[in-house]
Amino acid sequence: MEIQKRCHHPAFTAKFVPNRAFREVVQYAKDTKQLGVLDSALYNIKKANNGDILLIHGETPSGVFSNFSIGRRAVINTPEETPEKASFNGIIELGTLGRKFRSLVGGDVKNSVTAEDIMKNYTV
Repeated sequence: MEIQKRCHHPAFTAKFVPNRAFREVVQYAKDTKQLGVLDSALYNIKKANNGDILLIHGETPSGVFSNFSIGRRAVINTPEETPEKASFNGIIELGTLGRKFRSLVGGDVKNSVTAEDIMKNYTV
């Protein structure tokens, strides 16, 4: 288990801290051929708010745990068979920008997408 108290990277979008737990989730998505699903969820999260999201997961004698935190706010993911699967499903749920996401960021979505971004990214 890897624990990190504070991330000193300035964030202008929501991004995950690149720790071992996040790399394990990416590997899980690769192994289960769900990289596209993970990428879509991460894109939604990135454009929705600002902050560094710390993912911590692992196994204890009492079971699997997985949670996300930003600053002093944290949300717990539903336990699954493995920590990677629990964290993957948690990221997919965060990507819907629903109640779990609002609990994590402490309010509503602050979307940073502009009309210029859409024109630049989706036109020839």
